[in-house]
Amino acid sequence: MPKSESSASQGAKGKRENKAIDKTTSKGKAAQKDEELEKKMDIEAHDLCGKMKKAHNQDVMSNEKKKPALQKLLMIETVTKALRKTSLQEKFIDIGGPKWLGAWLKQLPDGSYPN
Repeated sequence: MPKSESSASQGAKGKRENKAIDKTTSKGKAAQKDEELEKKMDIEAHDLCGKMKKAHNQDVMSNEKKKPALQKLLMIETVTKALRKTSLQEKFIDIGGPKWLGAWLKQLPDGSYPN
């Protein structure tokens, strides 16, 4: 086989290998982005649950003091906007978010329901 043919076949082989490496690298980048999104959603879900818990507890304390319980009402837009994100919903469920959602809907100590 002449040298030029050998060099040409090696060049083609090298290009195929480079493409394979590029595909592997891009898959790695996609997996990394997925992992970053997963971490971001985990943080956001925990943050949301923490805020919901705090608002619930503040409303219970306000209600017990015969004062208006407004914290959940002030947060409702934030919560509904966050829970519309499909990427956040699974995390929210996994970390016990429905417990706090239930607490939001429960009667307050005086028997009234949240607005």
